[in-house]
Amino acid sequence: MFPTWPRRFCPLQALEPGGAPDKLPDQYILSSNKDYIVALTKLQSDIAPLAVNPADPTLASQVANSEGAAKVTVTQVMGTRVDQTFHNENLVRALLEEPITNVDAPLKLGPAAAVNAAGKSFCSRFAQITGKYPFNPASDQDLPRRSVE
Repeated sequence: MFPTWPRRFCPLQALEPGGAPDKLPDQYILSSNKDYIVALTKLQSDIAPLAVNPADPTLASQVANSEGAAKVTVTQVMGTRVDQTFHNENLVRALLEEPITNVDAPLKLGPAAAVNAAGKSFCSRFAQITGKYPFNPASDQDLPRRSVE
């Protein structure tokens, strides 16, 4: 499959076959990396709505599913070739997985951020109530009865 390239370039060549040294590539999406590009595009399209509504568990689940699928495509497009000398496959894998794994932190913060926002809202409303009589005996404002119903 890679007769003209040294084995150390096999992981990279599995994604982007070499071309003429004096010519720039004329396309970046090839049959060898198409599944990976499609998976990243799907992940990106699922992240956009989640960024607008981070508390939505359905959107978070879609992003998590797309993230898992994208990680699977990394293994598929890389193939099984290993560079026994320099282990370039580890670097190639890390580079391919970076845009996928960078989704993890915001995804994990999403539910916590939603809970924190809800807690902040509750605390601000509760502070308005506790500043009035009978919660604050020194207050000259009575708490309206409908506020505690």
